[in-house]
Amino acid sequence: MVMERRMYSKLFLAVCCAVFISGCASTGPDIYPHYNGLYYNEMKTFTMYFRFFEGGRVINANTDGLYDYSITEWFNQNFSENQGTYSIGKGKIYFSLKSPEGIVEYSGVLNRKHIKIYDDEGNIKSERDEDLMKLKMRSFINGNKKKLEFEFMEGI
Repeated sequence: MVMERRMYSKLFLAVCCAVFISGCASTGPDIYPHYNGLYYNEMKTFTMYFRFFEGGRVINANTDGLYDYSITEWFNQNFSENQGTYSIGKGKIYFSLKSPEGIVEYSGVLNRKHIKIYDDEGNIKSERDEDLMKLKMRSFINGNKKKLEFEFMEGI
């Protein structure tokens, strides 16, 4: 009887561990990029931008210094310089961009969380979605590899 209990206890423990591990390995649902704005990363000497379109097209541009307000005039559907295609799978985004200099590959995740801002009485004052795209970059132009984070700016 004691042997049976131990066997069932071990079996129960093994099943619980398997369920826990499989739950941890889950990648979750796919999250698609926004199409109504751009993703940006302000670095020391330039700002890097991505814009995504339905159908899998992505474009990239860099500007000197911090955010350049004139980008809304030219960084749109007609932009034809640094472009490529993206795909989504298993909770990750993958894309490569081709320019006259060569190809740069990116892979990473899109993190989206819903933020609620409360007033002093505990009522919801405003709500917004906050997006952060975390990417690994690999350049076939100069051999650089970097980890980068991009914020989303809506309506640009």
